[in-house]
Amino acid sequence: MEEKTIEIELCSQLFDRLTIIKGYLMLNVERKKIDYTPLILREVDEMERLLQQVVDDIRNV
Repeated sequence: MEEKTIEIELCSQLFDRLTIIKGYLMLNVERKKIDYTPLILREVDEMERLLQQVVDDIRNV
């Protein structure tokens, strides 16, 4: 049961990261003079880390 809770939390964190990236992309369109690429890349890196954790957890089941 605890593994399911962990997986739900990881998925929730992934959705949060997607929401953040979407926000930065929308700002990038609205405010063309500001480059949000470094912030977007940081969030993508965090998503990669979370996805790797999900994969590792699934492999250990």
